[in-house]
Formats: sequence, structure tokens, C-alpha cells
Amino acid sequence: MVYGRGLSEEYLGKALRGLCVKRDEVVIATKIPSGFLAYDDVFRAVDKFLKRLGIDHIDLIQIH
Repeated sequence: MVYGRGLSEEYLGKALRGLCVKRDEVVIATKIPSGFLAYDDVFRAVDKFLKRLGIDHIDLIQIH
């Protein structure tokens, strides 16, 4: 959420849809700041990532 408060993820999701790329043709990675690793924080963040990106799964989540 640091990068444009999630706006960058929304742009990426729109770009992928606009390019008509199949989901299995790309690897999507994102990151979670190290200060937000509590159980509920991680699941909340993932839900937000999925919604903003407009996808059903994330391939890689990194700790930043």
C-alpha cells in the first residue's frame, strides 16, 4: 500500500486485463512490509492485493 496507496496494483491489474494476458502467462509478486507480519495483517493485505489487482491468486509474497 506504500506505492500510491495501492494505486500501482490497480494500474497493474488494468494493464494485464488490457493486454488480454492469460493469468498463467505471468508471475505476480508483491511484498509486505516487515512491520505488518501479524497473522491478521498478512491475510488482510492479501485480500486487498487480490481485490486491487483483480486476480484470484498471487504467485509470490515477499517480506520487505
